[in-house]
Amino acid sequence: RAVAVKRVAVHLTDDPAFRDRLVRAATAAWHLEPHPGIAKFHKIVSHGRRLDLIGEFVDGEALTGVLASRRMLPAVVCATYAREVLAALAWAHERGVTHGGLTPANVMRTREGMVKVVDFGSSLGAEAPSSSDIGSFGALLRVMAGDDFAAAGLSSELAAACMKQHPAERPTAAVLLAAMSPPCDPPGDTPGNP
Repeated sequence: RAVAVKRVAVHLTDDPAFRDRLVRAATAAWHLEPHPGIAKFHKIVSHGRRLDLIGEFVDGEALTGVLASRRMLPAVVCATYAREVLAALAWAHERGVTHGGLTPANVMRTREGMVKVVDFGSSLGAEAPSSSDIGSFGALLRVMAGDDFAAAGLSSELAAACMKQHPAERPTAAVLLAAMSPPCDPPGDTPGNP
């Protein structure tokens, strides 16, 4: 089977505190129950001073690539990405796992049109509170939808709450997911093909 390999820079793994935190984050991700919107973390391979993080290979394109050819996503696509990322975050957060490094680079669209969040367990931010993922989700929304948060299925108030300065004031992923407007599929616009 094909796998994704993320090599950690040696100058980082030489720091014992960094190495320990990364191993804890990866271990938490390894124990995360399977979810269709989360790429599975398999294992850490140590080669002396070097660490390789091995995970599920996702055959598709990162959101960064999708956005490279356009300024923003069509509303139905934006809403699909937002809903699927929130579903993955809510699942992980309910199980005590935080992504800690959510960016457009680790939100993938598979060849089948599904959205998967990759790199759980490969970020030092994984020990941060789940509210840090919500702040990152807010930034992701702005990249996908600009100021048109309704395109992502959220009210502007909820979208703004994601970006609150104080993390304790941010809603949870489960609250955001429950508050999203129902998905709609306009004729001729499919989530897998922005």
